[in-house]
Amino acid sequence: MKDIYRLDNARLLNILNRLVKCIKGKWFIGDGTLLGIIRDGKMLPVDMVKRTDIDLYFMPDTTIDYDMLQQEELCSEDYYLNEKIYDPSYQYIQQNPWREYLAAFRVLNREMNKAEIMYEASPFYQDLKIQNKHTTPNIDIYYLKEKDGNFVEDTWDIHFTKDEVDNLKQYELENIPVYIPNNPEQILERQYGHDWRIPDPFFKYL
Repeated sequence: MKDIYRLDNARLLNILNRLVKCIKGKWFIGDGTLLGIIRDGKMLPVDMVKRTDIDLYFMPDTTIDYDMLQQEELCSEDYYLNEKIYDPSYQYIQQNPWREYLAAFRVLNREMNKAEIMYEASPFYQDLKIQNKHTTPNIDIYYLKEKDGNFVEDTWDIHFTKDEVDNLKQYELENIPVYIPNNPEQILERQYGHDWRIPDPFFKYL
């Protein structure tokens, strides 16, 4: 199993290496991959986070050259809360459409309990469900908007201050040139809590 996990990280980096050539504008790595970079100096092992993606945040006006993306033999899918970039030759895992739909509905309706979410979501399911096309692993793209002097990702209620993202830092991730925000430590504390430097083997991603 661990060999599969290592393979997934290698495939993730392969997708990232091809994707960065297609990005036009400012972007940076966030969330679990940023945590690994700052805390451990490398990507977190996939078997630790139980996930197979890298999260990229795009500044306003940043785009993907989809013609170039096609030349890199990568595909894109708008999937509920974000855009997924994937290699169609990798493993396809069919998601449970109802569960995926409910997860997205839950994020957009945090004030509702489980029963309310299921009741309110049901009438719209047939029209709004998405059958995934993307393979695993993949890269998640989140588009930031400027709001009240900050840069926000609305669905997850994630925000970055102007100081954190105005002058991004370049970083070499396995020889791939990427960008990370300024003051990443304060971002990680905001997202993961004051003890973010201590690995939590029981951490579960929503």
